This record gives sequence, structure tokens and C-alpha cells, in this order.
Amino acid sequence: MVTACLTPPARMVWGHPGKEQKVLHMEGPEKGKPRLKQDGSPRISWACGLAFPKNDFGPVWDAMQREALSGYPNGTPPRFSYKLKDGDGLDDEGKLFSEREGYAGCWVLTISTEAFAPPVFKYENGQYRQLTPQEYKTGDWFVADLMFQVNVATGTNTPSLYVNPKGFELIGYGKEIVSQGGINPQQAFGGRQYQLPPGVSATPIGGAPTGVGMPTGQPGQPG
Repeated sequence: MVTACLTPPARMVWGHPGKEQKVLHMEGPEKGKPRLKQDGSPRISWACGLAFPKNDFGPVWDAMQREALSGYPNGTPPRFSYKLKDGDGLDDEGKLFSEREGYAGCWVLTISTEAFAPPVFKYENGQYRQLTPQEYKTGDWFVADLMFQVNVATGTNTPSLYVNPKGFELIGYGKEIVSQGGINPQQAFGGRQYQLPPGVSATPIGGAPTGVGMPTGQPGQPG
């Protein structure tokens, strides 16, 4: 069974539907390492997290429960994953999710697909226009057209819901959320000025650096 759902407005608090990322192991000895296809290449997905104000989440939760109970009519098992985080709860390290921008007072739903980059549209002048990935960002507000499908897992696999997007509509702009996790540099370093040792330059020596850039993408998905 597959259950469709058009969501209420929600803020995208991590990820980006237009940017591919590697699928990582979420548990076990390989946790944090890329999951591989049969040919040895890394699995790729398009994923994001939408934060729904708790008072608005009812219709989405009803659709999720209907789909889950279609596979588990006597109730879902304790290990069942709804791909959902309580924005007022604790993460795996015991830290408050509410310390992350956009989480407080919300349910945060992980949405992902390995099939394609889901289209994102904006309603303008009486019609929908498909956006490029550069026209929206993490921190903006969206409505999502979702498909829920129950995963009746066996053995050591985790029973769960697949939460796949058919597409998104951009409905409003918010402050950009640059990063989730890690440290807050202002809190950690405080904007202090330092006396540099002799021979150390405050500006690059010999022009701009040409080394390898930092990797991008979400380091892992909640769920």
C-alpha cells in the first residue's frame, strides 16, 4: 500500500532537494560510512528535513499512521522508524534538538529518494514555474507532495516508513540555515583578536590557496 499526502507549510531545516548526497550507514559497525551499490559505487540520494509546527502536523501524522498500520495492523513494533524527530527532544548525543534553528516546537520529518531529484515549483502569475536548485535554500518554507510506504522489515533490518517526495512547492523565504550540528563559532571563539607570532601573516601569502575544497552535503540522516 502507498499513502499520498499533501503537507501543510513547513520549513526546510536541513538538506536540499536539488543537491545529491551519499547515502550513509546509520547504525552498526559501518555507521557513518557510505552505503554501496552492487557495483561498488556509492548510493546517492536527495534528502531534506521539513519542520512542521506541532499544531499543524495532524494530517501528516494521520497519513503516516494509516500507512504504517496497513503493514502492522496489530500495531507497529518498538523499533519502527517513522523518520520523525521531536524538535523539543534530544538527539543521539543527548543534546537538545531545540538548540538547532527551526526545530523548537516542531516535528521534523526526513524526506528522501534515490530515484531522482524531486522538482521544486513556485506559483507565479497564475501558473507553476519549476525552479533551479539555486533559487531556493535551506531555511525556506515549502509544501510537499509525499508518498508514504510501509517497510515490513525482517531480521536485523529496521521496520520503517519510506517517506518519498513527488515534488515541493516553494511558498516563502526564510533566513538561510547554513549548517546543522558542529559548533557555533561565535560561542566557541567569541570573535577575539589575537597577537600573531613573528613571521605570521594575517592575509594569505602568495595568493589564494588552491587546495582541495571542503566536502559538502548532509553528513547523515535522522531516522
